[in-house]
Amino acid sequence: MARLRPIFEAFLSEIQKIDRVLRISIDGIRALSESVPLHEALAELDRIDGKIVDASEQERHLEAVRERTAFAKEEVENGFATIHSQATVALWGALESFVEDLAIFYLQNEPSLLRDPTFSGIRVSLAEFEATDPEDRLRLLLREYARQKKADLKFGVTGFELLLEPVGSCWSSGRRDEARSLRDIASAKRPGAPIRRDR
Repeated sequence: MARLRPIFEAFLSEIQKIDRVLRISIDGIRALSESVPLHEALAELDRIDGKIVDASEQERHLEAVRERTAFAKEEVENGFATIHSQATVALWGALESFVEDLAIFYLQNEPSLLRDPTFSGIRVSLAEFEATDPEDRLRLLLREYARQKKADLKFGVTGFELLLEPVGSCWSSGRRDEARSLRDIASAKRPGAPIRRDR
């Protein structure tokens, strides 16, 4: 299991990064939603100090601020739906990379898997295969296997189960209970699905 640690650490690091971006974005949107009074006060100070050269230009600036603020307020009222949706998609992408890295790890450390008909019968471009390094060759085989199984067309965690099935992962159909949390993420990824929001 120790050899798997870097894969899990990289996945965890990506999740934490997405979470930080989400929280910073929420803080920024919330601050922007309350920023009109500040901009108006600064504009008034500039007027008093005689720093305004073009009043119409200043008004255009304030109008742009009001428009951005209105959008920010709407996002706050909606529970930051847009930024949560984007974070969910980013998390799903991180999960896809994690599953592929996990499958590659097993293929690298269990060469006998490549002699199984699952992979031995896969046809790929010889030129492309020869032009890549050993790890990328495994990725090429894995992605061709996924294409043949139409894993990318399967909804949610089912695609992951297909991808990991040849390496005997715990995500195979015999351990579906352990995949319940992944199914929750998959449901949140669907357009229009309810998303947990930070209000």
